[in-house]
Amino acid sequence: MVDEPENLTLVLLREIRAEQADMREDITGLRAEQHALASLLGKVSDAVTAVAATQEHHGEVLARHSELLGEILETQRSHGGRLNIIDGRLAILERHAGLVKA
Repeated sequence: MVDEPENLTLVLLREIRAEQADMREDITGLRAEQHALASLLGKVSDAVTAVAATQEHHGEVLARHSELLGEILETQRSHGGRLNIIDGRLAILERHAGLVKA
């Protein structure tokens, strides 16, 4: 009877050690996954920063394009007004010259 408790104790100790070894392997695997995730998170952060910088640049380009479009619109309105004045003067000249019926 003395041998049985010792053997049972040794069996339990071996099981505990085996479980501890498995736990160490699991912890090592989890640490490797954690490092991989940290690296991936760094890459995602860099990508987000790059996208934000690109959007900021596009915003600046869009603002400049809007400004230029406003200038073009103002020039077009100015030219339209000048053409109306020229057409009016031409009509007056044609009436005075008798080229059109008044």
